[in-house]
This record gives sequence, C-alpha cells and structure tokens, in this order.
Amino acid sequence: MLYVAVLLHDVAKGRKEDHSIAGARLARKICPRLGLSVKQTELVAWLIEYHLLMSMTSQTRDLNDRKTVVDFADKVQSLDRLNMLLILTVCDIRAVGPDVWNGWKGQLLRTLYYETEILLSGGFSAVSRKARTQHAVEIA
Repeated sequence: MLYVAVLLHDVAKGRKEDHSIAGARLARKICPRLGLSVKQTELVAWLIEYHLLMSMTSQTRDLNDRKTVVDFADKVQSLDRLNMLLILTVCDIRAVGPDVWNGWKGQLLRTLYYETEILLSGGFSAVSRKARTQHAVEIA
C-alpha cells in the first residue's frame, strides 16, 4: 500500500482543488482496479490526503508544545500509519530536488515521529531517549 501511495500521492497535482483531497478521491477509484481491498484502498487514500501533514506540522508548529503532538497523533491514530506517513513524507521532500532535503528537516521529522510514537504506543518508544540523543549528537 505504501508503494501505491508513493506512486499516486501527487496524481491530482495541478488541479484547481487541493491536490491531496482530489488525489485521495482518485485513489479510491484507482486502488480497487489495482486489486486492493476496501481497507487497503482507504489506507492509501488516507496517506495521499494527509501526505503533507507531517512535513507541515514539523516545519510550522512548535514541536515542544504538547498540543502539537497530540493534534498530530489524533489525525494519525496508529503506529502503522505513522511509519508509512514518515516514509511517504521523506520520499516526497527528497523528490522535489537535491537541495530541498536537509538535516534540519530530518531532525524536525524525527522529533515529531518519536514524540508521536510515544503517544500512540501508550508511552513506549522502540528507541530510547538516550539513544535518540546520542544519534542526534553524532550527526550534528
């Protein structure tokens, strides 16, 4: 499903209406033709509709504000969606051009991801805060 979402996420770009909403609507028509189930189709449509959410949230909102993370987690609702949305977001940003992706954007996405992961998993993260801090120091 992730591959299909990556393929189709900008399918409606250039139209008068928001390309994310129009793209999700088109995905609901295309995915069944590709053999996806109703549940798989809805996941692809959700990923397309919200493919800009993680980037916009991480770059325009205060990630130290608990409400930012709670609002984001309320829209994402599951670790599976969070994981797929992160991959789609990185693919989308990196596909724009070679100079668009940078460490700052990567760190913002990591911060939003880890803080949201803790909320969605009931307070547990697959990677400890100490390990995340050490990684951040190493790449800085």
